[in-house]
Amino acid sequence: MKIYKKITLGLVLLLFATGLFMLKAPDRALAFDAQGQADIQALIGTLAFQDRGTITGTIGGKSISFVDNDITDGTYNYKPPAGSFCQTGGSINGITLAGSPFGSGVTKVTATVDLDYSAANDAASCTDTKPNKLNANIDQVANRLISFQWNTDDLIQIATGDTFSHTADASLFEKDKTDSCGGGDIVVLDNGSTTSGTEYILSKAGTPNQKFNDPRFQNSTCYLVSSRAVTISGTKGVAAPGSGGGANGTTTNSSCVDEQSLSWLLCPIINGLSKSADGISSFVSSQLNFSVNDNLNGSVKKAWTVFRSLTSVILVIVMLIMVFSQAFGGGPFDAYTVRSL
Repeated sequence: MKIYKKITLGLVLLLFATGLFMLKAPDRALAFDAQGQADIQALIGTLAFQDRGTITGTIGGKSISFVDNDITDGTYNYKPPAGSFCQTGGSINGITLAGSPFGSGVTKVTATVDLDYSAANDAASCTDTKPNKLNANIDQVANRLISFQWNTDDLIQIATGDTFSHTADASLFEKDKTDSCGGGDIVVLDNGSTTSGTEYILSKAGTPNQKFNDPRFQNSTCYLVSSRAVTISGTKGVAAPGSGGGANGTTTNSSCVDEQSLSWLLCPIINGLSKSADGISSFVSSQLNFSVNDNLNGSVKKAWTVFRSLTSVILVIVMLIMVFSQAFGGGPFDAYTVRSL
């Protein structure tokens, strides 16, 4: 019996070690094959704006998106998805635009590219290219002003995924229609246009000369913080692809798949479990949601009033019985119980 136990234990340890090896292998493989600066230079030749927050390119026949997660910070830094390039330490710098790339009249946008490479296509052997940054010209310059896309009659801000709702005025869109200043962020379309307009950042405090004055926005208590021209993609009245908007830094080739391991088998299982967990979470969240306006109507209040009155009457009757029981020294409640209550 002891021999069988040892054999079983050995098999379990062997399976465990094999599983660890198979799961670890995809982590070391890179999503994109950048084996030298020549590969990075070839990628540079394909870089083009998709919108204000996204630059796309092609390397090794694979499409990749570089995303600026904060288009308002003034750094104009676009990073690739995690794990797509090797790195010698810290974070990958990616693509950094030069000058004032979003100014009016700009016809050419230059940038520096700082991406490390691995001759063995392995995360463990990585060459730092930081001392030798490469220069780049980004194509499709007009797309750099695309900050919003149509989603039926509303606008979606590409960088954040926020929805700007339409108003009674067909050219005005507000981030929060319940807020007196539109949530501090509104978009006004150019006259007769569905592809261009101006985004206004508003505040509820400021000096008199900063008051925002536009006949389409009926609130004279808001103050203008800043404004910028924007371009809108898509078609009004048509739902946005996925109805989620937003550049998310994903690529058309998943780094989860690695032909040298069994991740082709494990990834679908993991993704399926993830989707199932998301579905369960959404269902539970929807059941926990309680709308006061929808559920606490007049019928509910009337029923609550009836039960409140009935409970009060029963409580008074019980208390009277307790008093009489104490006075006459008998009944369903003894003296100790009454004094305790």
